[in-house]
Amino acid sequence: MKYFEVLGIKPKFLLEKDDIKKMEETFLFLQKQQHNEGVVDLQSRIINEAYTAIKDDAKRIIYIWKALNIDPLQIKMKQELVESVIELREDLEDSETEEELKTKLEDAIIEFEEVKQNLNEEVEKILTENSHKPETLIDLFCHFKTLSEVIKKYKNHSL
Repeated sequence: MKYFEVLGIKPKFLLEKDDIKKMEETFLFLQKQQHNEGVVDLQSRIINEAYTAIKDDAKRIIYIWKALNIDPLQIKMKQELVESVIELREDLEDSETEEELKTKLEDAIIEFEEVKQNLNEEVEKILTENSHKPETLIDLFCHFKTLSEVIKKYKNHSL
């Protein structure tokens, strides 16, 4: 996983504060080094691409997929996941009070955190064991992404 190596961090989906700090320090150091040498070339472009791809959750997972030869354009959400997201949205929409909405949203956030942790564990397993089940990774990411979108929509929503 070249981009992780460029930025001096271990390949994984969930970056911890230390990872982010190290990544940013390495990025700034490498860019400064490139510019001090007066050479802004392919190496500088790779450093920028690495930082852009790894700093964002969605871009990071797409980068990991590509490294594992999973085509993100071929990803389709399972019917049961689509149904659960629709149900969650309807459930949030049907909230009659702010308190009810807040409680349902808190439950969704708990589920989101569990999915995020499962996704991280799956990515780490793939990266350390060098074997994977693309469908598991895809299912977890789809669940992660859709939950994050629903939560984001309703987090600042008022009745």
